[in-house]
Amino acid sequence: MAKQDYIIGLDLGIASVGWACVEVAIHTDKDGKEQAQPMGLIDCGVRCFKEAEVKDKTKPASLNFARRQARSQRRTIARRANRMRQVRKLLFRHGLLTANEFQAAYCQNPKHKKDKDTTLIKERNEKLLKKIGIPEQQLLSGSLKDGEQAFFSNVWQLRVKALQCKLERAEFAAVICHLVKHRGYLSTRKSERKNADAETGKMLKGVTENHNLLENKEYQSPAEIAVHYFLKEHGQMRNKQTLAYKRITKGENKGQFELDAQGQKIPIIKDGVHQKEGSYLHTFNRLDSANELRLIFEKQKEFGNTRATPDLCGQLYHILIDQKPVLQGDALKKMWGKCSVYENEDRSPKHCYIAERFVWLSELHKLKIKEKGRERKLTDEEWQLLKEIVFRKLTAEEIKLFRLRSKEYLEDGIQFKHIRQLLKLPENATFNSCRYVYDKDKTPEQNLVDSEKTVLFEAKFFHDLRKKYTENGLENEWEALKNNPAKLDQNRRSFGILQGR
Repeated sequence: MAKQDYIIGLDLGIASVGWACVEVAIHTDKDGKEQAQPMGLIDCGVRCFKEAEVKDKTKPASLNFARRQARSQRRTIARRANRMRQVRKLLFRHGLLTANEFQAAYCQNPKHKKDKDTTLIKERNEKLLKKIGIPEQQLLSGSLKDGEQAFFSNVWQLRVKALQCKLERAEFAAVICHLVKHRGYLSTRKSERKNADAETGKMLKGVTENHNLLENKEYQSPAEIAVHYFLKEHGQMRNKQTLAYKRITKGENKGQFELDAQGQKIPIIKDGVHQKEGSYLHTFNRLDSANELRLIFEKQKEFGNTRATPDLCGQLYHILIDQKPVLQGDALKKMWGKCSVYENEDRSPKHCYIAERFVWLSELHKLKIKEKGRERKLTDEEWQLLKEIVFRKLTAEEIKLFRLRSKEYLEDGIQFKHIRQLLKLPENATFNSCRYVYDKDKTPEQNLVDSEKTVLFEAKFFHDLRKKYTENGLENEWEALKNNPAKLDQNRRSFGILQGR
C-alpha cells in the first residue's frame, strides 16, 4: 500500500469529540519550507458520550458541585459553632449566663437533624426548663412576663426592646448570642458586585435594600426591620410563633374550626415568616449588625445596665465581625507551585507580561490570511506592524483608522477588523482564526464586518497595570517600567501575593 500523507483534526466538546482525516500533498515553497496542501477528505465522524455535568436548578453544574456545596456548609456550621463557643466562654467569664441557662435557651429546636423523635425533644425541654423554674406549659400558653417570653420565643423582639429599656441578665445574654449567631453577610472581595452571578446578585440586592432602610433613618437596627418592617409587609414579624386554631380542610364544613371531644377549639402554633430558599429579603449587612451591637451597649449603659461594659462590647464586636482573612502574603507564598521545567523557580502568574506577550505572538504565528484560494502566513513587514500594537500607544492615524475616539490604546483587545484595516487587506481576504457567521437577512459585506468584530487577543493585565500607574500620577514611573519585562513580571507577582490571586 502506498504511503499516504494526512492530517487528523479534532473538535473536542463536553459531550462529544468530532474528528476528520484529510489527505494532503507535501510540497516545498520558494523559501524551502514544506507546505501541506489539502487534497481531499478521507473520513470523518463523531464520538458522543455523557457530559460530566449534573443539572442544577438553573444551570449545569460539575459532578463535584454537591460535594463542594456540602463541604462549604460543613465549614460554615463549624465556624458558627466555634464562634458561639467563644461567646459562651465570654458570657460565663462576665457572669451573664450559667451553662444550664444557656443550654435551656438554645436547645428548643424540634427541627434539629439529630432530634427526630418529638417525644424525646419534649422530655428534654421539660427537664431543661425545670432547671430554671419555668414549666413548658407556661411557655406555650404565653403566661410569662414579656421579657421571659421574648427570651425563649422571639429574640428579634428582645433586640428591639434593648433599645427602649434596661434588659435583665438573661435577656441581655440572649440578645448577645442572637446577634453573634445571626450576624449577617460581609464579603472581602472588591470585585464581587461587578462579577457577581445571578444568585449572589439577589443576595446583594437584599442586603442593599435593608441597608438603605437604615441609611434613610427609618429604622435604628436590623432587628427593628425584622420586627416592624416585616410585620407591615407580611402581616407577621420574622420567626414569631403565633397561636391559631385548627380548621377543617375537607367536606361540607371546610374552613370551620375543628373541635376536640370536649367541644373546644384545637390550638396550634403557627410559624412566622422565614426566609425561603432563593430569597434574600431578610439578609442584613454584617456591619449593620455590628453597629446594632454597639448601639445596644450604648443604650443599655444609659439605662443603667452595669453589665454593658466597653470591654465586653469590644470583645463581642471582634467575634461578630471576625472573618477568615483572604489568602494572601506568606500564606499564598506557601501554596505557590514550582515550575515543571525549571524546578528551582516559582511558577509564573497567569496574567504576567511575559505570558500575555507569549500568547499574543503565538496568535500571530498561527494567524493565516486566505486570499484568492490560497492561504499564507504574515509577511515580515506585517509581523513588525502587529507585534507591538496591543501594548504600545497608538498614533493619531491609527486612532482615526480604528475609530477609537478618545482611547489611545487597544485596551479592549484587538479585533480582526483592526488587523484588516492596519494591513490594508482586500475585501476578499479572510482570516483562518476568525469564525465567519453568515446571516441570510444581511448582505455579505455586513456579515463580514460583524464576524470580524471578534476579539483576537486582549492584554488585560498590561493595561490594568498601566491604568493603576497613570491614575495615581505615576506616568514617569510607568514609562520607565513598560519596557522592562522582568520588572513587569515582578510587579504582577507582588500584586498576586497582596491581592490573593
